[in-house]
Amino acid sequence: MYSPCDENSYDKTAYNDYSLVRDLPTIIVNYLFNNSPDFWKLLKYSQNPLDKTDLTNEEKAKMIAKTSFNTEEYNVLFQKYTVDAVVKAKSQVRVFVDNISSYGRTNALARIIFQVVVNNNEMMIKTPYSAHDKRDVAIMQTIVETLNGVKLDKTKSQMFINNEIDRFAGAAQVSYNNDYSGFQLTMDVWI
Repeated sequence: MYSPCDENSYDKTAYNDYSLVRDLPTIIVNYLFNNSPDFWKLLKYSQNPLDKTDLTNEEKAKMIAKTSFNTEEYNVLFQKYTVDAVVKAKSQVRVFVDNISSYGRTNALARIIFQVVVNNNEMMIKTPYSAHDKRDVAIMQTIVETLNGVKLDKTKSQMFINNEIDRFAGAAQVSYNNDYSGFQLTMDVWI
């Protein structure tokens, strides 16, 4: 109960049940699937990725893990990276809900983590932006460009990066192990 007075007129619909967090990573990946061809090319192609043709929906779907088994083969996953993870895919993005903070009974702020994991031997790429671009920076920036300010289905707000609301919002360089490094991008959305 929020307060003793709620007992007289209790209505469960007046409370956030966090149910959206179960589907939020999928909603985000679906949005990237349909709205960011460069994201998929940066994950798939080793050399000059942005010069390649856009991937088909079938090709993109094959890059997304469906379970927690044999994840090293996939480029997009819905779980956190661990230092002992073996990655056969040269690049991965892992999307998951890291934290939920309630504000009142109905509003909650969901912190979304994007772990950009890149094989250090595949880091440097040539793109229209730079002849010496870094794949991890390019993937992280593409995610921000695609999602920042976008209102996703079922959410109460746009996706955003704002340290005034979440002090962890933003991106930081990460060394995952001796072979893989990248970025951890933190974005938020009200649910």
